[in-house]
Amino acid sequence: LAGGGDAGARLRVVQGGRELAPEELPLERAAASGQEVRGFEGEVHFADGQHIHVLGQALPLLDGAGRPAGAVAAFMDVTNLKVVEGALRVAEGRLRGSLEAVLDAFAVFTPVRGPDGHPVDYAVAYLNGTARRLLGAEASGARRLRELLPASSPLPAVLDQALAQGSLVEQRDVPGPGAAGAERRPALRACP
Repeated sequence: LAGGGDAGARLRVVQGGRELAPEELPLERAAASGQEVRGFEGEVHFADGQHIHVLGQALPLLDGAGRPAGAVAAFMDVTNLKVVEGALRVAEGRLRGSLEAVLDAFAVFTPVRGPDGHPVDYAVAYLNGTARRLLGAEASGARRLRELLPASSPLPAVLDQALAQGSLVEQRDVPGPGAAGAERRPALRACP
């Protein structure tokens, strides 16, 4: 990505929604400063209206005295990756919206392993609204499962079993609090 000449007139390089000036382009920066430019991400817009997303780097070429004498750069077209990332964000948004609408509690936990490699607790990765209310997670601010549950809760054991088996584990008729002192009998399901 270099500015100037006929090629420069046919394309524009945009980063963060702003068109870069020629001296801001990675190749020119590396050549002028003698410093590497790594992890450059930007969009190249062509005169015909097309554009691509690029990822790359530029490295300076130094003369015998260590002064910048030019630069080389390598870029790859990551447009397809950006399209997939966008589709993934949309799908994740739909999934989160659906999970928030579910009346059942839904949670995602990540095992916290001890020195022996076995789970000693579970970090809270996601709780839908129902799970947050049931566990009192909104008020407590807890980020670990054992901070949310009484010691007598069977949930950690069910999660441990699912991890050990590598498959779905279901425990039915788990005692739990219900409305106005009534006992609820929910089921617990866990999968790795």
